[in-house]
Amino acid sequence: MEQFLPEGISGEDVITLLAATSAFLVMMAVWSTGIIKDGMDGRIKNLQERRADLKRGYVAPVKRRQTVKAKKHVGVMHGLVSSFNLLKNEQAEKFQLKLTQAGYRSKEALVVFLFFKLVLPVLIGIVALVLIYGFGMFDLNSVQKLFAVIGSALAASYSPEIFLSNKTKKRNLLMQNSLPDMLDLLVICAEAGLTLDAAMMRVVRETG
Repeated sequence: MEQFLPEGISGEDVITLLAATSAFLVMMAVWSTGIIKDGMDGRIKNLQERRADLKRGYVAPVKRRQTVKAKKHVGVMHGLVSSFNLLKNEQAEKFQLKLTQAGYRSKEALVVFLFFKLVLPVLIGIVALVLIYGFGMFDLNSVQKLFAVIGSALAASYSPEIFLSNKTKKRNLLMQNSLPDMLDLLVICAEAGLTLDAAMMRVVRETG
């Protein structure tokens, strides 16, 4: 073995060097296992940071603004919807329930929804009529053109309901994902001395 080693280095020197290297690696391994943090420490730290964020949100007031311009637009929509007596039929109650499930609880939400449900079919139907009959954008016969216009108007009529259905699904998923934060905020409100009803109202307002 010594014949393959450089001059001045014996086999005992190589063995000593390997032993020292092995001892150093063992010490590093033991030291590294000693500094590994428990996963619970990081989880508790993240929870404490989240609690601090929620407390800041708890102290901060909730502000809601509605511009005068938006009120005017809703007033115009309300006049058009009321002229067709759409707010007093059975469908309006069903739409109001769906709007509530999607997170829209105001009376103006029903007015806006019914307005678009009334106006979109007419608007899209006119656009399709102009494009198909006026500009001849599609190579269709007379029957196909008629069905294309009617189909466009029907699709526009159901588009608000499709939007509302998608909004409801997204809101339900968001509520499921926000459940841990809601529970944590509920605990914070209870620790602050709020009653159960007041804590629930605060949680609903903060996570609304």
